[in-house]
Amino acid sequence: MVYRGHIILGYALCLSPVLIPDIREHIEYLFNPISLGFILITIYFFSLFPDLDEPHAYLSKRFPWNIVSIPLSTIVTHRGITHTFLFSIVFPALLAIGLYSFGLLYKYNYLVIISWLAYISHLVGDSLTKSGVKWFYPFSKKSYHFLPKKLTFKTGSFVEDIITVLLLFVVIDELAIIITHFHY
Repeated sequence: MVYRGHIILGYALCLSPVLIPDIREHIEYLFNPISLGFILITIYFFSLFPDLDEPHAYLSKRFPWNIVSIPLSTIVTHRGITHTFLFSIVFPALLAIGLYSFGLLYKYNYLVIISWLAYISHLVGDSLTKSGVKWFYPFSKKSYHFLPKKLTFKTGSFVEDIITVLLLFVVIDELAIIITHFHY
């Protein structure tokens, strides 16, 4: 998937609890404009972090992420270790450590879960493509796909664009629900 698809899929997945009325009452943080801002920023970055292993990726070309991407890409391959379930824990753990060090983990603990879901959404998106993802690397070099091989699509293809547009409608619906339930 290209960056637009990853961002939209990240938003669609991470905001999806608002689509279930019985769950809405348990996720009050989504209905606060300030918290929502933190959430949307977290989803944006964490849905793109797995591609820091590729120096030509959207986020990798921007400061300060290029400082991480360039050296990282010299020691790992694209869709290697950064595209694994094991590594999906690293960036959220760093966020948790950062929040804890500033005494903010209790107040913003939901960002750690959302960051992990956004990271996982990236892997899910790439698992829909023809290349797939080595979810269990380095323990297994097998690429996994979430669709039958014949239904997978090429990264950047028209099919991916259609999926991204459809997911955009889901995100718009999710945001409309959130905005109508705002608590100031």
